[in-house]
Amino acid sequence: MTVEIALLGEVSARVDGHPVELGHARQRCVPAALAIDVGKVVTVRQLTEHVWGADPPQRSRATLHSYLSRLRHAFADAVTLAGGPSGHVLVADESPVDLARFRKLRDKATSARSSCTGRRTTTTAPPTR
Repeated sequence: MTVEIALLGEVSARVDGHPVELGHARQRCVPAALAIDVGKVVTVRQLTEHVWGADPPQRSRATLHSYLSRLRHAFADAVTLAGGPSGHVLVADESPVDLARFRKLRDKATSARSSCTGRRTTTTAPPTR
């Protein structure tokens, strides 16, 4: 299965080219937070802050677990969302996440630019009239 997760712009996902329903804006904060740190554990506290900010509702933990359950169902077997007492993790390599691809390209460009520092290139401009 081919998975694409878009974080640049509106948060969205596709599996085999078909859109995945991620829910309303608050619900979309969960896959966004997990995809930003793909492959790393995101604590329940961090997820709660991503979804509700500094003032979460009283039943935020139960609501968050509901969001995660819906997300697991939406992705089915396309990606694994693992959870435990320390938090939750989107188990995947970085390639389906557009932000991760952007970061890699940025790092490559920075590295290429750094390797050119100190080298001078001269160009000849056409004569002006």
